[in-house]
Amino acid sequence: MMKNYIHLLIKKRIIVFGITGGLGYGVNALSLELFSYLGLPEFLIWLLSTECAIIAIYSINSLWLFGDVAKEYTKKKIVQKFFAFQLSSMFAVIIQTFFGYALTNYFGEAYRQYILIGVILCIVAPYNWYMYHRHIWKKG
Repeated sequence: MMKNYIHLLIKKRIIVFGITGGLGYGVNALSLELFSYLGLPEFLIWLLSTECAIIAIYSINSLWLFGDVAKEYTKKKIVQKFFAFQLSSMFAVIIQTFFGYALTNYFGEAYRQYILIGVILCIVAPYNWYMYHRHIWKKG
């Protein structure tokens, strides 16, 4: 019985993780275009859009994906988890900013959104799945 519950919980979390990631991608993609439209330097476009997505994803995770864990937290613990989340997300910031900047300069601005999708799917999403479940939102 417990094994079935755990399997169902993991399956649900994978689906919700995908939806959350999709919403985070939307924030990232839109802010990427906004900062580009504002004429910011390419490096800053990638840096700021990635940070916007990270803040959005943390908010969604706190309310939905890991809401069962987060509701047990005090305000102090929520702030601590936010900074832990920010720290673990530094990998995403560095990877997306570096690869986004470099590949956009190589392929051109017309490929910016494709580059974003590739970096997220191939590097950032697998890393985030691991970090969220092993460090950020683990119970205890």
